[in-house]
Amino acid sequence: MVTLRLDVKKHCIETALNRAYNRALAAYFKPEGDRKRLEARIALAKTALKQFDFGHLRSTYPALRGGKAAVVFLGWDNNGCVVLMLDEQRIRPGHQG
Repeated sequence: MVTLRLDVKKHCIETALNRAYNRALAAYFKPEGDRKRLEARIALAKTALKQFDFGHLRSTYPALRGGKAAVVFLGWDNNGCVVLMLDEQRIRPGHQG
């Protein structure tokens, strides 16, 4: 199962996710890239970018505003839905509060 670790030390969650998406997209077009793994990362990031309300995330979870040393991962849950994992807390689109 693919997961993305998102660095929110210097950027908010939305910027961190956009940066991860752009890195995966750039790597996809390099000849030495693992296309299958990169396709999965791109799909995960793209889904999250479409489904999450980033303004709500930043206002509800201060660690996602940036500037904190929080551990944030993005992945899929057992039902195939995108989920953010903030430390030990699971955050799903539409269940952000």
